Amino acid sequence: MPLDRTAHILSTALWRFSLRALHLTTTAEIAQHAGVSVGTLFRTFPTKEDLLANVYAYAMAQLQAPLAAGPGSPQRGENLTKLLQRWWDLTAQVALAQPHLVAFWRWYRPSVHPTSLLGPFEPVAGLLERALVRHMSSRAKPLPVPMMVAALVGQWSAALELVLTEPTCQTDAALRQLVLERTYAGWWQSLGLPDYLEVERVPY
Repeated sequence: MPLDRTAHILSTALWRFSLRALHLTTTAEIAQHAGVSVGTLFRTFPTKEDLLANVYAYAMAQLQAPLAAGPGSPQRGENLTKLLQRWWDLTAQVALAQPHLVAFWRWYRPSVHPTSLLGPFEPVAGLLERALVRHMSSRAKPLPVPMMVAALVGQWSAALELVLTEPTCQTDAALRQLVLERTYAGWWQSLGLPDYLEVERVPY
């Protein structure tokens, strides 16, 4: 199948899956909206699970693309709080511009494996681990990295759900930004980490 048709099926499936619970969205419905037969759909993606996995990869590539080489890239010795704040802001901007990506992720995570699907924050665990190497020898005992990232993802998704669904937030950009900033600040403060933590340059 031509790549453009495959991409069209993925884009259509992402749209349909973002509208409601995944088990309520049928492959026949996706095929109809994509303008292909069910047989063509299954020749490309043999099972619904295979389709879902490919849609997830497709959606996360769009969420993570602005972070790969843009302002979210770490600089050697950079303050970790500033890096993660930029990351938070960038992913929020993408999510606000393309809310169906976040909607799909919210449906997908609990249906598959909620602790391992970090969405746009997949690379954050590595950044935190590297930044904490020197800090581990101090008396302060930070939370395990997986718990820290899980808390970040939980706070971020809750904040995004609020700003994407609350009518006042939808019409007030300043309020949206305030919600996001306060949520991030609350997450960082809850970790009990010093502000001077630095990161080394690492590839995404």
